[in-house]
Amino acid sequence: KNVHSANFPSLFLLVFILHFVEGQITAIQDVSSSLPKPPRLLPTRTSPEKHAYSEEGVEVLPPSDVDIEQQLDAFEHADKDANMYKGAVLSPGVRPLPSAHISPGMNADAKPLKISGRGSVNNSTQHLQLPPIKETIVCGGLAKCPLNVLQKATPASVRLSPYPHLVLYPALPWPVYNRLAKAFPPDKTVVQLSKRGKIYLPNARYDIDGKTAASSSKRIHPLWAKYLSFHSSPTFFGEVVRVFGSAIRQHRPDVEFFFNKSLDSMRPALRGHQDTSTDIILDAQVGINTPVTRVGSTRGPHYDRLTELYAGLLYFRDDRDKSSGGALRVYECLGQCKEIPRREKRALGMSMKHNHEHFDPKKVRVVSSVPYKKNTFVMFINSFTSVHGVTPRSVTSFSRRLSNIIGEVTKRTLGRYGEFQGKILG
Repeated sequence: KNVHSANFPSLFLLVFILHFVEGQITAIQDVSSSLPKPPRLLPTRTSPEKHAYSEEGVEVLPPSDVDIEQQLDAFEHADKDANMYKGAVLSPGVRPLPSAHISPGMNADAKPLKISGRGSVNNSTQHLQLPPIKETIVCGGLAKCPLNVLQKATPASVRLSPYPHLVLYPALPWPVYNRLAKAFPPDKTVVQLSKRGKIYLPNARYDIDGKTAASSSKRIHPLWAKYLSFHSSPTFFGEVVRVFGSAIRQHRPDVEFFFNKSLDSMRPALRGHQDTSTDIILDAQVGINTPVTRVGSTRGPHYDRLTELYAGLLYFRDDRDKSSGGALRVYECLGQCKEIPRREKRALGMSMKHNHEHFDPKKVRVVSSVPYKKNTFVMFINSFTSVHGVTPRSVTSFSRRLSNIIGEVTKRTLGRYGEFQGKILG
């Protein structure tokens, strides 16, 4: 009896300790289940590997169109406040976190917002609440950003002859491209918001620039606004330097020479927001060449103005468009490139339209032709010898739809280009 009485306090203490430990384990499990799961970063490019691999301690899985679609759903119909999303880019496949790293258009409990009717957002749908975003959100490396037209490009993608250029197909993941194509602004909107909106001409070029698009949220789809914002950002300029840096230094040595700084240290800014410290002016546009009433070329052999450092075109051909032409031609001069003065053009049978063509078509040869094909991206470094043109378009009721991405040096160096035009640029 005395032995049992002596053991009773010990047994009671043991039961109490076990009960306490069980309660703590339950509490820890409850807390763990409420925490967000680690982010899953998905490479944009399709990879045959099925296994996961590690990148800076974060689980990385093979790409999934479903994940991209889900993020696009949430992103497209999120709050459209311009200040909240300024400078941010989509994060492909990243599960949102309750912190400053949250993906634009999503929160910790975000679900895709539904669309009512044809392209109209249901105003009764609850908007997603996001913290203000001041800096560009880079989704674990630019190669994984689904909006980035250079996500598949490397310096090895650049063709150096007859001048630096590259062609990518498909340029964007198809879920992203299809969303952009579906939301492409109507011709009427493009014409009205362009700088020449009061005049409508057949087979003529009209563009909505990045600054105008940013201030036209009621007429430009939010996904297009984000696409244009990203491609006119310092982040994208960094992508251009990553892919074309070596080619720029070789074919446009005047840029680093006159600014007396490397490409990596130059200060880019969106057109319309530049100041005296700006080196590179960026712009991304959505545009069209209007329907054709009679066969004719959009532009003959020409080079772009020499303030332009680079130009890129992403095509959004309508599936119903069965017309021919509209391809971008890459030319090479036969001998030295010689621009024909306007007074001599008529005698050579050249077009007299302003800036339609700069070179005698008989003095250049076609090196390659980039078809007007959906989700095809072509980009080149501009110089006096970057001769290109567009093949004649057949009669059609469809516009030639595209996005134009450009970077220009500031005009303060314009007067010096003449020295390089002959001595360095060819």
